[in-house]
Amino acid sequence: MLVSLRIENLAVIEEVTIPFHPGFNVLTGETGVGKSMVVTALGLLAGGRASSVLLRTGQREGIIEATFSWGGKEVVLKRVIGKTGRSKAYIDGKAVPLTELVFLGRRLLDIYGQDQHFLLRDPQSHLEFLDQWAGLWEKRQQYRLAFEAYRDLQRELRDLYGKRTEAKRRREFLLYEIRELEEANLDPEEEERLKERRGLLLQYHKVLETLSSLKDFLDGALKGVSEGLRELAKVEGLDRTFEGWSKSLAEAEVLLQDLSFEVEKYCSELDHDPMELDRIESRLYSLQRLKDKYGVADLRELVGVLRSLRDELEALEGLQERIRKLEEKQRELLQQLRARAEELTRGRLEAAERLSERMQEALRELGMPHVTFTFSFQEPQGEGIQLEGMQLGPFGAEEGEFFFSANPGEEPRPLSAIASGGELSRTMLALRELSLGEETKVLIFDEIDAGIGGITAQIVGRRLQGLAKRHQLLCVTHLPQIAARAHHHLRVRKEVVGGRTRVKVEVVKGEERKWEIARMLAGDSITETTLRQAEELLEE
Repeated sequence: MLVSLRIENLAVIEEVTIPFHPGFNVLTGETGVGKSMVVTALGLLAGGRASSVLLRTGQREGIIEATFSWGGKEVVLKRVIGKTGRSKAYIDGKAVPLTELVFLGRRLLDIYGQDQHFLLRDPQSHLEFLDQWAGLWEKRQQYRLAFEAYRDLQRELRDLYGKRTEAKRRREFLLYEIRELEEANLDPEEEERLKERRGLLLQYHKVLETLSSLKDFLDGALKGVSEGLRELAKVEGLDRTFEGWSKSLAEAEVLLQDLSFEVEKYCSELDHDPMELDRIESRLYSLQRLKDKYGVADLRELVGVLRSLRDELEALEGLQERIRKLEEKQRELLQQLRARAEELTRGRLEAAERLSERMQEALRELGMPHVTFTFSFQEPQGEGIQLEGMQLGPFGAEEGEFFFSANPGEEPRPLSAIASGGELSRTMLALRELSLGEETKVLIFDEIDAGIGGITAQIVGRRLQGLAKRHQLLCVTHLPQIAARAHHHLRVRKEVVGGRTRVKVEVVKGEERKWEIARMLAGDSITETTLRQAEELLEE
C-alpha cells in the first residue's frame, strides 16, 4: 500500500506531502493545477524518464519520495533529479542502481495514463497476462524450463562438434607424446641414481687408485693377522686369555677377507664397462630434453604429464559416445518441447477467444460501444528452435499482443500503438477486473475518464470502487461520478505566494467534499440544485 508521497521542486510543485488511504483514492482539481504531475512523480519511481525540464525554475534538484507498507514492513523509494537531468536512486535511505529502484517500483505500482502504461505498452506482457488469466502459467514455466534445457544442450553439442573436428588431429598428437614418454620408461628415482653414478665414474682413476691402495693395505693386514694367529697358537694352551685373543684375530681375519673381496669386486666392476659413462650421459640428456619439452622440473612431474595425456586421450576416445548420448537426449527433449508447445497453443487459442469476448463486453460498458478487442498471435521472432516447420520461442510456438479498434470500420491494430491514454486506462481497468488472482499492487489511473460521461462515468466509478476491494487505487479524474465513489478524496489547487506559483494537495471531506463534487458538476455556477446532485452522488 502507498502510505505517502513527498514531492519537492518538481514543475510547479515546491513541496508537498500527500497522504493516501487503503481502497479508492481520488485526485481532483482544476485543469492545469498539477494533478498529472503527481502521477508523473510516481512514474519516475517506476522507470519514467528523468529530465532537468521537470525541475522547478531556479532549483538545483527535485525529489520524489514514496513510503509503502509492503510485506509487513515500511519501504521507502526515493529518486533525486539533478539539474543535468541525471538522477540518483535510493531504497530505504541506501543508494542503489536505478534499475533496482525501477524493478521494485514496478512490483509496487502499475500506472495507466498518458505515456506511462508500462504494462500495456509492452507487448511481451500481453502474452504473460493471457497465460495467467487462462491458468496456463505453470505450463508456461514448464515449457520455459524445457526450452532453456534444450538450448543448453544445443550449446554443449555445438562445442562437442567443434572438438570432434579437431579430435582426430589431437588424438594422433596425444598418441605420439604418450608413446614418446612410455618408451622413455620413466622412473622418478632414476635421475638421482644416474647422477650419483656419473659422479663416481668421473672420478674413476682417483677411486681406482684409492681402492688399489686399500686392497694392498687389507692384504698386508691379513698377512699380519695370519702371522699373529700362528704365533698365538704356540702358547694358546698355556693361558685361556690367549684362546680369546686367537678367537678375536680369527674373526678379524674373516672380516678383512670379506672386505678385501668386496673391494676387489668393486674394482673389477668399475673397470668392467668403459662405455658406461657415455650411456649415463646420453640417458641424462634424453631425460633433460623431455623435461624441457614438457616444461617440468623433475621426473615426478614428467610422470604426471604422462598421466594427464592418457586421461585426455581417454576423454577423446569417449567423445563420440558422449555426442551420441546427447543427441538422443536432444531428440527426446525436442518431442517434449513440441508436446508442451502444442498444449500451450491450444490453451491460448481457446483463452484468447474467451478473453476477447469478455473484454469487448466490458469495454462497451465502459463507454466504447464500437470497440473490437482481439488477441493476435504470430510466430516467435528472433533466435529460436526450428522444428519441422514449427518455430519455437522462449514461451512457446507463438508470441502475441492485444489488438484494438475503438471506431467502426477500422481494423484492429496493436493496442500499444494506437490507443489513447484514456482508452488504455479503461482497457487496463477491464483487464484488472478479469484477473482476480494477481499480486496486490497500487493501481494508478490517469485520464480514465477521457471521452466519457453520464451513465458510462457512473459505471466506471462503480468498477473502480469494486477493484479497490482488491487493490489500492489512485485515480486522477475530472468526473464527479467517479470522484464520488472514492474512499479518500484529495484536491489539488494552486496559489500564488510572493510572485511564485505553489501547489497544495489537501484532503477534502464532509461539506468541503460536497462542494468539490458540486464544482466538478457545474464549475463556478454552484446552486442548491448542484449541491443536492453532489450529495446524491456521494450517497450512492
